[in-house]
Amino acid sequence: DFKPQDFHRFQQTARPTFFARKFEAVVNQEIIGQLDYYLYGNYPAGTPGLRSYWENVYDEPDGAHSLSDVALTLYHAFARLGLRRAESSLPVEGENSCRYYPMGHPASVHLYFLADRFQGFLIKHHATNLAVSKLETLETWVMPKKVFKIASPPSDFGRLQFSEVGTDWDAKERLFRNFGGLLGPMDEPVGMQKWGKGPNVTVTVIWVDPVNIIAATYDILIESTAEFTHYKPPLNLPLRPGVWTVKILHHWVPVAETKFLVAPLTFSNRQPIRPEEALKLHNGPPRSAYMEQSFQSLNPVLSLP
Repeated sequence: DFKPQDFHRFQQTARPTFFARKFEAVVNQEIIGQLDYYLYGNYPAGTPGLRSYWENVYDEPDGAHSLSDVALTLYHAFARLGLRRAESSLPVEGENSCRYYPMGHPASVHLYFLADRFQGFLIKHHATNLAVSKLETLETWVMPKKVFKIASPPSDFGRLQFSEVGTDWDAKERLFRNFGGLLGPMDEPVGMQKWGKGPNVTVTVIWVDPVNIIAATYDILIESTAEFTHYKPPLNLPLRPGVWTVKILHHWVPVAETKFLVAPLTFSNRQPIRPEEALKLHNGPPRSAYMEQSFQSLNPVLSLP
């Protein structure tokens, strides 16, 4: 994708310049603004929203069939969270003015970015106002929580800057295309780490499922100039729903950890999930074995039960 450092290419008019890249606001919006200024002149001073970008990822005419079961499940969950928040804002118990019953699939979903960073989802959805029995359209704003945490007390290992888990990792642009990290039991997550400069070092990465079963462990050699590393452990599916933890250790001393959510599905093939399907998808892999090898001997090292 184009970045600000590429702008000089547009100004080279002495000879034709051919190169295959694209403008993409979710990666870098500044270069789009620079080209806009170059072609049409600067915006008036104080113009708001120049660093903001909204992207529509779903609209009602698209139909629910255009969404994955994971996305449909979580968009519904976000809408219900919004209705629950509205109900909790009632000043008088028993009053119905902010009580709603959800109706149908979400109407639209937008992603919001500020300064090239994903900020959250805006969900438009329909619900019946129980006070007047009237169908209304509402919007719910959902922001991701910060889940990366440096170990306490901090270790003397200072190269790790950030860690995240997701799917659709773009190694060139160094971001997860699955914005918001919407994961379900049949997804294959990737662990990513961002590093500062320093000496070559080896760290250990450990994945722990919601019931404290160690699903995977592996070592990563971090070269002195490495900025990013990523790895997709070959986990047996389905993943157990719940909050997973990925721990990073140096010489078996905790450095940091991050968490990610595997959502239980409420839809299968865009239809309400049947009990037998839920039982199959939500109990983890057979015999709780994510790999052929068991890592439970590490439980005492990690203070896991």
